[in-house]
Amino acid sequence: MIEFIKKITVLSNEQEKAINQVIKSSLVLKGDILLSEGSMCKALYWVNTGLLRHYHNYDGDQLTTCFSIENDLANITSFFTGKESKETIEAIEDTTISFILHDDLLNLYKKFPGFEKFGRLIAEREIYKIEELFHLLYTPISAHLRFKYFTEQYPSIINRVPQHQIASFLRMNQSTYSRIRAGLKY
Repeated sequence: MIEFIKKITVLSNEQEKAINQVIKSSLVLKGDILLSEGSMCKALYWVNTGLLRHYHNYDGDQLTTCFSIENDLANITSFFTGKESKETIEAIEDTTISFILHDDLLNLYKKFPGFEKFGRLIAEREIYKIEELFHLLYTPISAHLRFKYFTEQYPSIINRVPQHQIASFLRMNQSTYSRIRAGLKY
């Protein structure tokens, strides 16, 4: 996680030491829930290894909204807003995460005011990702183009995620997804 932070903002030795003191790590086993819909996200999660799926329940179905892969953040909306999460985060594989608790991050901001730039930059980065997904899923483009985009953006997970979850993410039924996948080489 510290390497990710260093790619976003310059850290002094003192800042790096303080951050390393509050970063924690954990293993989330396949099938375990990291965050439940309706609960508060109290940590900023970073995926070291493994894969997480974000989904929300709608009319009895689990609608996949996002995947968090290696070297990626998971669910910053609830973390930064302090509001209940609108989605559940589940481990698709055994996943190692690093995380910073909300209060620890706020203390870092107080101690190192320039470090707030990190928070702003990751928020901007996540807004861009959300906008990209919004355009992918809600622009009237073909299912074929949505699948192509997915394979370009997530090439490492196409064979790691159950097909019905990818179909849900791409807002298509599983038979459409299967036909498109069978017709493409990736």
